[in-house]
Amino acid sequence: MKKVISSVCPILVTLIVLLCPVPSGLAPHAWYFFAIFLGCVIGLILEPLPGAAIGLIGVAVIALFANYVLFSPAQLANPEFESAKNAFAWAVSGFTNSTVWLIFGAFMFALGYEKTGLGRRIALWLVKTLGKRSLTLGYAIMIADTALAPFTPSNTARSAGTIYPIISNLPPLYDSKPNDPSMKKIGTFLMWTAIASTCVTSSLFLTALAPNLLGLSIASKTAGVTITWMEWFTAAAPACILLLIITPFLCYILCPPEIKSGDAIPSWAAEELKKLGSLTRNEILLLVFVVVALLLWIFAEKIINASLVGILVICAMLICRIITWDNILSNKAAWNTFAWFATLVALADGLSKVGFVAWFGNLVGDHINGFSPIMVMVILTCVFYLLHYFFASTTAHTTALLPVILGAASHIQGLDMHTFVLILLPTLGFMGIITPYGTGPSPVYYGTGYLPSTLWWRLGLIFGLLFLAVWLIVGIPWILLIN
Repeated sequence: MKKVISSVCPILVTLIVLLCPVPSGLAPHAWYFFAIFLGCVIGLILEPLPGAAIGLIGVAVIALFANYVLFSPAQLANPEFESAKNAFAWAVSGFTNSTVWLIFGAFMFALGYEKTGLGRRIALWLVKTLGKRSLTLGYAIMIADTALAPFTPSNTARSAGTIYPIISNLPPLYDSKPNDPSMKKIGTFLMWTAIASTCVTSSLFLTALAPNLLGLSIASKTAGVTITWMEWFTAAAPACILLLIITPFLCYILCPPEIKSGDAIPSWAAEELKKLGSLTRNEILLLVFVVVALLLWIFAEKIINASLVGILVICAMLICRIITWDNILSNKAAWNTFAWFATLVALADGLSKVGFVAWFGNLVGDHINGFSPIMVMVILTCVFYLLHYFFASTTAHTTALLPVILGAASHIQGLDMHTFVLILLPTLGFMGIITPYGTGPSPVYYGTGYLPSTLWWRLGLIFGLLFLAVWLIVGIPWILLIN
């Protein structure tokens, strides 16, 4: 029954909106486009089909009925305008988007970490070095996530796929069991530290979370704003580094482990490292490629496109046989994300193309135009952040809300859109902490049995408000200062 409801709801919502009167000041074709777009967002939330499939269906339906939902009467009246050709060009435009290719390239970095074992080695080395005390073990988890974050755009792959398989071995060493009072010994502390840390690292780096890159693409299409990797890092660093420093300690205070120290965990990690042996040729090569890519992203963005850097690293890994073409072909997550985000970029671009974003921006802008530009930025950022309670996907959240939030901001006199995008987009990582379904790794940690529902909602509220407060108090003044 649930599957039927989730399948019917997107179609039903689309039909209801289509039958509603077209709002004053909005072109009919823009309203019809919005109806299909809204149906896609409901589909992304309820997931009757995978997100990529929903995006593809939405793009295909719009392209099929482009004369009614994508193109204006003025465009169609032009005898030189080829609607069929332009409809298809719009439908596949997301697949040529440089940001989508950057996401794909970063997924291949993560594949390299997995295939070489370098990611596991880094995490184990930190556990061995810092694992004697529970507090320093929390910092080891945070540092491991931070080290992997710049090159892993899926926090699910980074945290749930690399960090979690290692730390899941730690609680049993101290007889800390899930769904049991003994979980307080160390299990709860470790799991919450891991999910809290990955939410912060997801905001620190542009390439640490795929929706960051999707949001940047939408901002480019909607508001004409482009941001480099280094600009993002410079803007986010003060608040995020402060949060990374205090997060393990706050976890230690708010969900304190009963076991404060012990030798079992570093001993286990040392044994696992012995099994791995010394650094392999492929691990060393990958380290070199990672460092080169990072340097190019930071210092050479005007010389070489960031997406091309990712493609060149893929080529280098293939030539050196760190990964194989079969590895790339079998990476379902990368191809799924590539198709998913390519269609979402096209949908978000279409929302702006038909004039809906401009119309909605004017509508909202009329209600907040009396406030100062800085106050408007703060209000819209808080609204954007807190509305994540209603989304089970950061991607769906970004696709649904970002265009209209940017549209509203663009109509405020004196508001600098470049500054606003730098303020708004990094919150996409932070907001994942607030619910057990807020970001990709959340269900994994929630399902461990070490974080009961009541505890998660309480800690999620505390950490969610803390992350937002630090961003408002430290992040926004810093961004205003440097822009």
